[in-house]
Amino acid sequence: MQDYLVRRLLQSIPLLIGITLISFAIMQLAPGDPMSTMISPDLDMEAVDARRAELGLDQPIYVQYFRWLSELLSGNMGYAVQSGRPVLQMIVERIPATLLLTASALAFAYIVAVPLGVISALKQHNLADYLLTLFAFLGISTPSFFAGILLVYVFAIQLNLLPTSGHYSIGEGLIGFAATADRLRYLLLPMLALGTRHLAQVMRFTRSSMLDVLNQDYIRTARAKGIHERVVVYKHALRNALLPIVTLLGLTLPALIGGSFIIETIFAWPGMGRLGVNAIFAREYPILMGLNVLVACMVLMGNLLADVMYAFVDPRIQYS
Repeated sequence: MQDYLVRRLLQSIPLLIGITLISFAIMQLAPGDPMSTMISPDLDMEAVDARRAELGLDQPIYVQYFRWLSELLSGNMGYAVQSGRPVLQMIVERIPATLLLTASALAFAYIVAVPLGVISALKQHNLADYLLTLFAFLGISTPSFFAGILLVYVFAIQLNLLPTSGHYSIGEGLIGFAATADRLRYLLLPMLALGTRHLAQVMRFTRSSMLDVLNQDYIRTARAKGIHERVVVYKHALRNALLPIVTLLGLTLPALIGGSFIIETIFAWPGMGRLGVNAIFAREYPILMGLNVLVACMVLMGNLLADVMYAFVDPRIQYS
């Protein structure tokens, strides 16, 4: 296992370099540059040109790329054009909020979806299966931003049960369990908005995988031996049905992180997604490139985690 992890990490190096090249090229194709937001009628253009030269924006593109890449490898993601703050520091400040939101949405999706998928498979063509299928289709077809707005309208505006936006109550001075409960109140709506779509996808994958496994010969043999149905379903069938679901985990992480950009903006959640949206409007290209690289690293680590989980789900899989 250790040799496999080292080999996978080494294979990720050229992929990360390619990601930095694509990210930098996309930023260069964007109209204007970061200095465009600082130009005003009463501003001296010589000062703007001097600032552009100071940031190296007047250099050839390949020079800018290798300069940025060398700084990135040394742990420096550059500085925000308008505030002058280190980009890495700005991103690190937002990581905990984004990880909390995405991890909660991912846990919510899998914890709820897997049992519902099993029930849908066991109750195939029954009323429960039809209702769960309808719920899954609605969840898959509803965009996350629309689900977020709908949740705010129903639970925050109409029912006044949950806050509309934010991270925690300001000025309350809550500590201990009260502070945790307060943060959960603010987390609930964005978590539901971000995780519902993925819950529906995982549920359909679970149902399909369970139906395929339940028709296998060894399941019929286990039932013929008189083994309790609960043991047959959850010990024999579900464990083998989890392999496609674990594969889906590696595909879900990029979608969750990408969806957090919109959800964090709707709910004013202070994470990397909201930082990225603000950087887009401000043309803060150093922040956007730093976010792209960091999100790419998180996605690669998520795929690696999914591969490692195969060995725990199916002991027959060995890495060497």
